[in-house]
Amino acid sequence: MEQRLLKENTFKALMIFALPYMFSNLLQVFYGSADMFVVGQFGHTFDVSGVSIGSQTMSLITNLVLGLTTGVTVLLGQYLGSKSYRDLSKTIGGAIVLFLIIALVLTFVMLYFNNEITLLMNIPKEAIEATKS
Repeated sequence: MEQRLLKENTFKALMIFALPYMFSNLLQVFYGSADMFVVGQFGHTFDVSGVSIGSQTMSLITNLVLGLTTGVTVLLGQYLGSKSYRDLSKTIGGAIVLFLIIALVLTFVMLYFNNEITLLMNIPKEAIEATKS
């Protein structure tokens, strides 16, 4: 990447690096929009509220994980560029363990603290069940 940034168009090189991140955010928006469209056609107002709140919560979690993966990508790029293959393999292994732990913790928190999270968010009473589901 360093040679590309120095020898090629900087904007083009940065866009190639940023496109996967932008595409993943776009997919998350489309996912939430599709949910809203379907629920809006067949559900009630409180169902739409629940889907909207749930979609925002999932976007928050997705962006948190994407931020962490961007940091890991920077480390991987540095180690690959400096040909530190031992550090590269340690970072890959550490990232796998880190994201496995994050996945397990988030799954536990979202499943078992579902009620507490919805109460903390001051969701209207009519939308609580729709938000939880």
